[in-house]
Amino acid sequence: MKKVLYLFLLTSFISCNTSVSLEKSKELVRTGIAKERAKDYFGAIADYTKAIELNPNNVSAYGNRGNSKINLKDYSGAMLDFNKCIELKPNNSNSYGNRGVLKSKLKDYYGAIEDYSKAIELDPREGIWYSNMGLLRDLLKDYDIAIICFSKAIELRLLESDVPHNLKNGWHKPLTFNNISAQIDALAKNYHYRSMTYEQLGKTYEACKDLKEIQREYAANYRLQFEGPRTIIDNQWKVGPQNLEKRINKLCN
Repeated sequence: MKKVLYLFLLTSFISCNTSVSLEKSKELVRTGIAKERAKDYFGAIADYTKAIELNPNNVSAYGNRGNSKINLKDYSGAMLDFNKCIELKPNNSNSYGNRGVLKSKLKDYYGAIEDYSKAIELDPREGIWYSNMGLLRDLLKDYDIAIICFSKAIELRLLESDVPHNLKNGWHKPLTFNNISAQIDALAKNYHYRSMTYEQLGKTYEACKDLKEIQREYAANYRLQFEGPRTIIDNQWKVGPQNLEKRINKLCN
């Protein structure tokens, strides 16, 4: 009887400790994310590493640590973390998408497209992977495919504001300030990207139409995001030039 009681108490103790470790691991991921947002990447990595020590199956900790390592240009370490995410949770679209971002930085463009395609297969409602793939397709001069990608990204972002549709399909995101801001930001960017690709195809009417859409709906955000030269991929995709009015004057008059 004493032996049975001992085993019961031991099992309960282990179970309790495991629960505490799992919760502490989640908390460390939360503090790591806060540090990452504050650009304290070393501090974030330290928290994510502790989270992994407490729970070696914490996919979020590996994924976020990989992103912090990218910011510190530890690309080999980031690759190991993203590969581990995929090993632990093969159906996680973000793991493939994040690895695609890393492969883009490493100029493995076709490898990145393969990862973005897998991310889209796993979660066809996430517009960022279409957008990223469009940038790569443009870089590779696959302009028609790039247009399709940007158009899909725009379609998905517009659907996010269709509350009845999304509730019906179980896709609805809360209408928080951050979500609305991210939606506007993504729409402005994708209209911009698509206009740039249309311009490279010589389709000035379509490029102008996208620019005027930005001017009508997203002008303030466009100026915030795009004023001044910016680089998306390896100095080959220039997100200038300076401001919206200059591009409209160039293409629409």
